[in-house]
Amino acid sequence: MAGVADQPPCISRTSRAVKWAFGLIAALALLIVGAIALLNTPIGERYLANRIAERTFPNGLNIRIGRIDGNIYGAAILHNVVLSDPLGPFATIPRAEIDWNPRGWLTNRLEINELVLRRANLARLPEFLPSEEDNPILPGFDISVDRLEIDNLMLAPGIAGDRAQRVDMLADVQVDDRRLFVEARTRLDLLLNAEPDGDDFDLALDLDAAGDGPLVRLAGLDAPYTARIRGDGTWRRWDGALVARSGGRRVAALEVSNRAGRFGLLGRIDPSGFTSGLSAALLGSDVALRTDMTIDDRVFDGRYAVVGQGVSARANGTIDLAEN
Repeated sequence: MAGVADQPPCISRTSRAVKWAFGLIAALALLIVGAIALLNTPIGERYLANRIAERTFPNGLNIRIGRIDGNIYGAAILHNVVLSDPLGPFATIPRAEIDWNPRGWLTNRLEINELVLRRANLARLPEFLPSEEDNPILPGFDISVDRLEIDNLMLAPGIAGDRAQRVDMLADVQVDDRRLFVEARTRLDLLLNAEPDGDDFDLALDLDAAGDGPLVRLAGLDAPYTARIRGDGTWRRWDGALVARSGGRRVAALEVSNRAGRFGLLGRIDPSGFTSGLSAALLGSDVALRTDMTIDDRVFDGRYAVVGQGVSARANGTIDLAEN
């Protein structure tokens, strides 16, 4: 029987190559683990913040982070975050608290347990560059934000009226291929839970917008508005109603429906409070509206009809946000 020393040269070389390959893989694995561990140190966090600041997105967005504390693979605090567009800084966030689960990326999912923005300031609305890339409008991955809190966001004068406005919000957002859940609480309280596989569908809205508040001013209006949506049913069949008023005047009275993913609106609206010129003359103060559409994998497909004082219009079409 031949001993090890008597093995043919080709077998010996193969054995050494295999050992070298395993050794190289082990070294690379240790290097990756070491890099991950290093990033989670003060030196690594400073390096990461510098690399983020050096990166400018194609639309001109740049993000600078003054300091990172905590665990970048779990709960971390970002200090002195500055958002800039090609004209310069437009928003500052002195403190942003984030707690996320990086393992979610293994299943193409962004999992954020908590995101809190404190004492942020929006100096102006950003002006981004037109994108040369034909990227989808909506992301192709799932998003889970168990708690999103905006604590004392100040809008500078000119953004939502002539005076500074404060915005506070608490929300829960879940978006995936087969479920959409949004619950937001501010001057606009919204509950939306859509899960076809579980035959669940809930939609409720309460809006109380002051005439000088940020919601009305951002919409370019100057009168107070209230709106309510209520309904009952399941994903297969849900029926509800939307009623909106402004200063004692009924602005909208619409039936809202869902038939297993085909959403409909039917009723009348009064757009006279926010139209002028030719559009006001054509629409008048009593407009009949009917629409129904399906929403599937970021594709909106539906039919629309509008009948006003001097115009009657009908349209069929598809909007594919995945392909722009």
